[in-house]
Amino acid sequence: MRNTLIFAGSSCPALASKICENLGMEPAEAELSQFSNGETSVRILTSVREKDVFVVQSGSPKINDTIMELLIMISACKGGSANKVTGTCLPSQGQSFGCLAPPAVAFSSPLQPLLAVHGAPPRLHTC
Repeated sequence: MRNTLIFAGSSCPALASKICENLGMEPAEAELSQFSNGETSVRILTSVREKDVFVVQSGSPKINDTIMELLIMISACKGGSANKVTGTCLPSQGQSFGCLAPPAVAFSSPLQPLLAVHGAPPRLHTC
């Protein structure tokens, strides 16, 4: 996939790697960590200029941290002049039964305004 990058959030690096493997590409490099006070740190180590970027994240048991990491990664990619950024947020194990029913929509609804503020308006994908 030309001009496309896929970044893995810290909650599901194996899933992002499998997606990239199926697409015949490598995951884009990013350094994800936390400062000593618990705040999230993200460093994008790959140029995103004029690329279409996907960020793969899940609603892990630390949902607040993973959502914040997703938002910071989106913001960093937009700041790096990415052409388009798509946040892909998969429900956690407890919510996975909602993938085929309305609860999956309920999972994404509260995230839409947050993503819009960070420059990724209608492109949050769940399940």
